[in-house]
Amino acid sequence: MKTAALDRIARSVPFRLLAAALILGYHLLSVVGEARARYELPFDSAPGAPPHLVRNEIPNLHRLIVTRWDAGHYIGLSLRGYSLCADRPVLVNVEALSQTCDLSFYPGYPLLGAIVSAVTKAPIDYALWGLSMVASFFFLFMWTDSSIVGALGLGTTYLSLLAFNAFPTSCYLVFIMAEPCTLVFTMGALVAFGRKQYFLGALAAGAASGMRIGGSAASLAFAAAILTLAHQERARGLLLLRRLACVVLAGWGQLAFMAYQGLRFHDPLLYVHAHGAAYKVSGGLGSVLFPRAEWIMHAIDGTNHDLVWGFGLGIWFLLGHRDALRRFPTPWQVFCYGLVIITFGLNYAGSIEIYMRGFGRYALVAIPLFFAIAAFLRRRPLVFTVWLVACLWHYREVDVCYYLGDVGTAALRKCNMTQWIDW
Repeated sequence: MKTAALDRIARSVPFRLLAAALILGYHLLSVVGEARARYELPFDSAPGAPPHLVRNEIPNLHRLIVTRWDAGHYIGLSLRGYSLCADRPVLVNVEALSQTCDLSFYPGYPLLGAIVSAVTKAPIDYALWGLSMVASFFFLFMWTDSSIVGALGLGTTYLSLLAFNAFPTSCYLVFIMAEPCTLVFTMGALVAFGRKQYFLGALAAGAASGMRIGGSAASLAFAAAILTLAHQERARGLLLLRRLACVVLAGWGQLAFMAYQGLRFHDPLLYVHAHGAAYKVSGGLGSVLFPRAEWIMHAIDGTNHDLVWGFGLGIWFLLGHRDALRRFPTPWQVFCYGLVIITFGLNYAGSIEIYMRGFGRYALVAIPLFFAIAAFLRRRPLVFTVWLVACLWHYREVDVCYYLGDVGTAALRKCNMTQWIDW
């Protein structure tokens, strides 16, 4: 009776909402605490002076502790969009060009932030941060949806939620970054597919593809799952048309972005070209198949040890995928496997030349990874505990600290990484 009562509580909406709120609070308090302890920074270093355009410059761009690294690009896009871009941008000095025309980042998240700011009258940085927080809250809430619990089991579902939020880059749930929106739409597509709400799932997958390049994994995986479903159903006539419509709809965000680039800049692949020019990434098959030794060494021993975590996630998935996904219907399995494989493939191809930088947070989109970790380690509590301790240590000592320090040597000194100053 006691177990049944606890089971009902854990499945209830109020408990799931509370769990999501507590987890999000943990991440925020961790970031705020580290900012004060290591950098003596308040949450807002310039109250009443929000970022705004002044002759193409944006003062107080990093006044919030959650606005570091790529956040400046998103705030800039929210404020000016592409209004200062030439019709045919010359991609010679993309870093300088990004000060007025930022072409190497997706506009979906900044656009949503600009809408939130316009509706609520909130400063753009608070609008984007609020958007991230709301997206992260619903992402965490959907993790314990009945469709996932039914396939994974209640205990494994909550263990996978724990594994995700202990992972070092889970701190990005509370930052002004595109990850929260990408995650909520990806999870929305995953849950909708499990509930057999395919049209809604296609909308969510398409929205994920408009947030960042990694969101395309949700689109492609969803499309593959729908095609598998159609084959399984032997779909004909109107049913086949509906399934094919979902395939196309699953990429609406990416397709809309490419269409805009084609119409506005006469190059539907402008993002790919701009990103390659900005980060000196060729994306060539030779680089992918035969990476240089120095890239691998940097990726292993770099500031965030991205390749080490990538190997770890890959190994756990190989060990636990069968147990985790065995009760998922075949089309849903295709979605899960596709999400993991495409996420790894896209991010490896796009980041190997820059030492896998960012891979740890890009991998968050591969949600079934954490299902596999929980499924494999739930009967190995000692190993699970060691994994969690390693993740939480890296979360605090490396990922949060390094993000707060932003670009430059300050973060390397504060986060015990002085060996990389001249690297």
